Amino acid sequence: KSDIDLHRSISDKDQTVKTITFEVQDAFLNYQKALLQLNATETEMEFRRKEAELIKIRSRVAEVALSNSMESLYNLCDAQTKYFQALANYHISLANLKKACGYGIRI
Repeated sequence: KSDIDLHRSISDKDQTVKTITFEVQDAFLNYQKALLQLNATETEMEFRRKEAELIKIRSRVAEVALSNSMESLYNLCDAQTKYFQALANYHISLANLKKACGYGIRI
């Protein structure tokens, strides 16, 4: 009976190690993905901000139609929304990674 208990304990330990390893790897990959998305949306937002500034300047000299100005503002707002969503996803994925690694747990 003690051999069965020993094998069961070893099997449970091995399964726990596999589960924890998977959770940490998954959390890390999600963190990396969130970081990439955050960087991409930040770049997009900066591009849209500069585009809106240029169109604003061009509209002062009547080179740009009002519809183009509105479209550039819409694109900027859309880029900002995506950035803030990516920022939220980044913080969530970082928290999940810390949780998976046991960060902050005192034993």
